[in-house]
Amino acid sequence: MSGSIKVIREGMIAQIVISNPTKRNALSIAMWQVLRQELSVLSADRNLRCIVVRGEGDRAFAAGADIGEFETERNTVEQVARYHEEIVGPALHALIQSDLVSVAAINGDCTGGGLEIAAACDLRVAVQGARLGAAVARLGFPLALGETEIMVRKFGFPVAAELLLEGRLLEAEEAQTKGLVGRVVAQEHFAKEIERTAQEISTLSPVSLGAMKSQFRRLLTNASQTTAMERAEYYDFASSADYREGRNAFLGKRRPQFSGQ
Repeated sequence: MSGSIKVIREGMIAQIVISNPTKRNALSIAMWQVLRQELSVLSADRNLRCIVVRGEGDRAFAAGADIGEFETERNTVEQVARYHEEIVGPALHALIQSDLVSVAAINGDCTGGGLEIAAACDLRVAVQGARLGAAVARLGFPLALGETEIMVRKFGFPVAAELLLEGRLLEAEEAQTKGLVGRVVAQEHFAKEIERTAQEISTLSPVSLGAMKSQFRRLLTNASQTTAMERAEYYDFASSADYREGRNAFLGKRRPQFSGQ
């Protein structure tokens, strides 16, 4: 497969490295599937306390989905529904449902599905110069309903609206003022700050942390639950001209001309 998901264990801390550096750590379908599998394994390990998620290198945390797969794997309504319902959604929820504290070490640009992964983490620390966004409307499709729900619940409606409806790409410092990230750290101190954060978490009571994560999950999901039927309605975009135009414009490195069809 193009790219890989690496796992590095260091005592009570596990690092998950999103590695596809030639594509700014974009995630292929196979990478999403491995991410879910590795999260399940790590979450069952009672010797672990913390998961750090980061991108390979220092240019990008993750640039979202691998657009090279759109033509073959995300071309029809059925393929798009399967992608979100059976691949991306379960991977994100494996992160949310874990009793281990998760830290998104945003070591570079964090966009699209990369921002969704960061949103699913408990804590987010960004390096100076990182940019965060999810301008999927520029590619001619909406975020899946279940994924929009994560963004709205974690970041709040006004910020989610800026990201999704305005297509803004936020610098790390502005993202911090809006609550997307907890803190922003200079490049030269970033690795040490992530290590310090993970080590501090590993000294805390796993019983307390697990209980509080359970509380967070209840508070984040108790108000409403989207149904499968509701989510399915939003996959019809895969048959639209705008979806094809957005994809083709991105691949052709030109500005899209959307028709609303």
